[in-house]
Amino acid sequence: MVYPHPYYDHHQPAVPWPDDYDDSEPKRGKRNPVVAASLSGGVAVLVLAVGVLLGLQLSGSDPDAPDAERPSPTVAAPAPTAPAPTVQQEPTARRPAPDTTRLDRSTYATVTQREFALMAKDPDAWAGRKIVVYGVITQFDSATGATSFRADTGPAPMMDVYHYDQNTVITAYDADMVTDFVEKDRVTMYVEVQGAMTYETQIGGSTTVPSLMANIIESTSRPVPRPAPLPASLPDAETVSGNQLRSIATSDKPMVLATMTDTWVPQLSSKRLGLVAEGRTWTHSAILTEHQRLRQTYPGARLLWSGDWSTFSSSNFWVTIAGSTFPTAEGALAWCRSNNFDRDHCFAKLVSTTRPVEGSTDYNE
Repeated sequence: MVYPHPYYDHHQPAVPWPDDYDDSEPKRGKRNPVVAASLSGGVAVLVLAVGVLLGLQLSGSDPDAPDAERPSPTVAAPAPTAPAPTVQQEPTARRPAPDTTRLDRSTYATVTQREFALMAKDPDAWAGRKIVVYGVITQFDSATGATSFRADTGPAPMMDVYHYDQNTVITAYDADMVTDFVEKDRVTMYVEVQGAMTYETQIGGSTTVPSLMANIIESTSRPVPRPAPLPASLPDAETVSGNQLRSIATSDKPMVLATMTDTWVPQLSSKRLGLVAEGRTWTHSAILTEHQRLRQTYPGARLLWSGDWSTFSSSNFWVTIAGSTFPTAEGALAWCRSNNFDRDHCFAKLVSTTRPVEGSTDYNE
């Protein structure tokens, strides 16, 4: 078959086309329209599948979940029926319980002078203990800071600040506690012992002192001077004389028990407080004076308290006896006569702790 060339040159001879022109290229098989359509459809399905997979990957694992307009990368939204999670506060917001203990003054112990000295000697051994201290602020400036200061301290309020002799570093629990305090202020502090602290001094070298955390700090009024104690009122003469009589009788009793018990003795006097006799009312002073006179005149004389002996009918008399003893009443009466005593001022008396009153007294005629 011959096709005229569009630009046919009538002067050129006609060239015949190959007989198989209408066939496909010799080296390529002819395409089947059905196969071509199948390939095109497969490619389309593959592209669609890839698109679906990419979409699922981007939208999440749940293909039914709607696209989130504002995705949160870290917090998943809780289920509608689940309670909202509680966000815990920082530890600094949970201090009521420690603060209650910190401000409870009853938890702070008062210490003696010795205990305070032991704390100052070894603060580390006292670390954690809560005590009450008193003192005067000695340094509170830019060098110490807003919450720390130095103070001379002691276990009790002092009249004179020079009696506070323990250098101490105090750290306030917070700056507001010490805003109004300055050097030379007297303070009462409820503190917790932190231990020993070493710091450099301004004159060179270092010093180690107790370090205390002040949980409560307040101003201490200067103690009111106590008036000098009045001298104890002197006991009156009656009290002194009565005490002397008791002392003499107590001192004489062992000797009487050892050498005069169950013997007859001359009784020279028998008086009690308030007795009206011989034209006077007898007092302790008068009884003591008479006894001392008789004791000086008759060596060996003794003083008895009638209540200590069984042969006296009354238990509240001071009795003076001579030092001589006799086996019978007559011997004692003879002694009275020989010393010129009348019947009423000297008679025979049996001294005993077991004999009865009856028959224990005899008189001169």
